[in-house]
Amino acid sequence: MTHYANGRSFEYKVMEDLERSGWVSVRAAGSKGSTKADIVAFHPSGIVGMIQCKTNGIISAEEWNRLHEIALWSPNTIALIADRPSRGKIGYWLITGERVPYKPSMNRIAFSPHTLPTDSRLLTP
Repeated sequence: MTHYANGRSFEYKVMEDLERSGWVSVRAAGSKGSTKADIVAFHPSGIVGMIQCKTNGIISAEEWNRLHEIALWSPNTIALIADRPSRGKIGYWLITGERVPYKPSMNRIAFSPHTLPTDSRLLTP
């Protein structure tokens, strides 16, 4: 399977996972463009998730910062990274600020799509 096919397959797995949690999601074909989001997901609570999927968990500073910037355009929009360490369970990270060089774990917190509507930290800029 090609790198592109692996990535696309993972995007569909993320969409299925989100939909099991009540989200409606759309795959953004051509996500290498200006938004950097692979998936846009909508939750009944009104929250919109801009999601970058990475099978290896590695995201460039440019992608990270652009996703964060776009999420700030609307008050109920959040930026997420979905990854799958060692082909295991899908992990989600909420981007909370611009990426700090050489410290990729800063400005992100672990996230669960199951607990989203009750976590008030997600709704504050």
